[in-house]
Amino acid sequence: MGVTRRALLLGGLSIPLLAKLNQTPAFSAAVDRLPTPALIAISGIGANTDLVKLATFIDPFLIRMVPITVTVDPFGADGRPLGYNSDLAIWMRLNLRRYADILEFGIHAESVASSDPYFQLRQISDAQNAFSFLISEFVQHRPNALVSALTITTNSPLHSYQDCSAMRASGIRTVIRLPLGARNTSKLHPVDGGYWFTDTGLVNTFGSPLSSTNVIKGLSRDIPTLVANIIALSKNRNPVVVDLPLSNIATLSESDIASYATELAREIAKAEASRSIRNILPHALYVQSREKESRFVIIRIDDLRISPATDVDHMALVNDLIKGGYPATELVIPAPRGQLLTNDDECKAYLKAMMANPRFDIATHGWGHVSSELEGKSAQYDFEVIRSGIVEIHQSTGKFPVSYIPPNDAFDANTLAAVAATGTPLFSAERGDYQWITGLDKSGLLHASNTIMFEQGWEEDSPYYEKDQVLQFFGTENDAVFSIHPQTANTPEKKRRIFETLEALSAQRGTKLVNFEEYYRAITPAFPKFDQIRNARADILVRDWRPTDKNAQIEEMLKEDAALAWSYFEWGAKKFGGMVPATSWIEYGHQKGYPFTTMWDVGTYILASMSAHRLGIINQAKFETTISKILAFLGASSFRYAGVKLPHTERSLESRTGQREGFDSADTGRLLTALKILDTYADGNFPVSRLIAKWNFGPVLVDGEMHVVSGRGKLSTSHKGSYAGYASQGYRLWGYQLKP
Repeated sequence: MGVTRRALLLGGLSIPLLAKLNQTPAFSAAVDRLPTPALIAISGIGANTDLVKLATFIDPFLIRMVPITVTVDPFGADGRPLGYNSDLAIWMRLNLRRYADILEFGIHAESVASSDPYFQLRQISDAQNAFSFLISEFVQHRPNALVSALTITTNSPLHSYQDCSAMRASGIRTVIRLPLGARNTSKLHPVDGGYWFTDTGLVNTFGSPLSSTNVIKGLSRDIPTLVANIIALSKNRNPVVVDLPLSNIATLSESDIASYATELAREIAKAEASRSIRNILPHALYVQSREKESRFVIIRIDDLRISPATDVDHMALVNDLIKGGYPATELVIPAPRGQLLTNDDECKAYLKAMMANPRFDIATHGWGHVSSELEGKSAQYDFEVIRSGIVEIHQSTGKFPVSYIPPNDAFDANTLAAVAATGTPLFSAERGDYQWITGLDKSGLLHASNTIMFEQGWEEDSPYYEKDQVLQFFGTENDAVFSIHPQTANTPEKKRRIFETLEALSAQRGTKLVNFEEYYRAITPAFPKFDQIRNARADILVRDWRPTDKNAQIEEMLKEDAALAWSYFEWGAKKFGGMVPATSWIEYGHQKGYPFTTMWDVGTYILASMSAHRLGIINQAKFETTISKILAFLGASSFRYAGVKLPHTERSLESRTGQREGFDSADTGRLLTALKILDTYADGNFPVSRLIAKWNFGPVLVDGEMHVVSGRGKLSTSHKGSYAGYASQGYRLWGYQLKP
């Protein structure tokens, strides 16, 4: 199962620490075991939390130096991230500065919406980046290390032993399962607590109902009983989760809250003083109990091929790093000054020689490394530039790079969509505002962008920070990227500073130096469905792609093919009164047509008409006539269900035959996509919106899922059909909110 039920340090010294002390396991047995760890979790803080009551509740713990974890929902009631200057954000930053050693802020996710690792990572990535924006001091930016959530609390039960393992890729280390959430249908949640590592290094920690105040609404469990239960649970040697949901105090007065919290904090402090428990923050426990690394620092070497004058020194520095046992990802510029990598025999030989070492990795670094190379450009332009750069590297080295780094951190939404479209899994570029530093974005790109550099600025001599300043920027908790520019390391002193920093990072407990490929393998589980899509993109659009020069002869041949395809639609429209049948065949030498059309087929006709118009196969007048007939056909008849009008499952193209009653959500989704494209293409000059307004899809989009309706009115879901993902986009384009 790839699961560790208990980590060694939960009850004693860890193996790495024993090794440092030259102590054998036999000797350690004679050492007094450490008391069982206790995690005090105050969960459920949000935009509407009464901060005075919250402060009244947590202050008695902090005054007594009892470590507590406070987990926050970083979104408002409208689902939007809270603002940097919101009351909650200001309160969080203030208290973190005051109590950094005994107060850990994390994320509260009331439920984990899916058991699929891809969607679990998407959910928590959104929350992580909203959280980091709230709590990081991004105004000063680099004087402080990045602050992100390392812990989440949730009321979702465990789905499998690897549940939530993907969240490690968003920076989360610990998932605390609160004990009285959704029904534990998997039967995996241990009733007496537990502490289980997944393959990615994330740990699931389980609370027991006995150590929770959340028995019924209100503080119904008296403090002596709660503390007695905590001490009893500690004998199991699993971490004890003291579950104190904020909802339990919401209706109490401030004086009642102060009285309850003071007594509880006093009793928990007494339990620690008697060595029944040891109160600890989740991340501190994680680091202590993790036999392997607890955070990664990615070494990236910027700007190979930026200048022939610096390439020799660049290659020498990277070679020294690899020989010294350090990992590195080489950022390769595919075409600086128009010089293609495929034509650069010297650089190709260097890369192939270095790639023999498994600790050496390569990344695509834009195209020509010019200012605003990708930012502010069209989606198609970005895609062509990004795809061309990756193809250059792939054809030159035989390797498809795991990561993409845009030059000068200059990118926009089109850039992200284009990188994702190539099948590249990882993106690294920092804006300096702590937004989308880490985690999986909506395009499916994993961000690793907490980037630290030595350069104070980019003047002639590129002055460097001192080593201790750079180490302060790294902190000791979050994954980070160490960006090294060999062309600015132009003195022995600067090079020495780089290597001393690498040595210091290597010596930090729990820190492991990696390259981008090693990082991606370590923190991400398999995403069975998404990986198949991503790999297909990489195969088709990069590995198997070859640029072609389309000359006039080829263009003419393609135009003839398009005209031949359009002739089917002309034949159908002529034979069936302006509409086109779903299919046709040759019978006794004559073309016959199936005299029906579905909404999918109508969508195809709309898209074909636009294509024929764009290619000049039909003129403007013919285009307008064709589209007008299609829209009139769609508006002439509707299927009625639950008091609303819907497009039919199938429409007859001959008056003597009936049409199939019912509604098909997938076919209609395709139609809605085509209508949105038409409305955009024609700048709203056709009555598309008026047609859409006649239909109401609410009754067939139940609970955010698409449904089909039989001719007799029976409703059944089609949300997991083979092309439901495609069809659902049509509804979203017209403002309907659907589940993934």
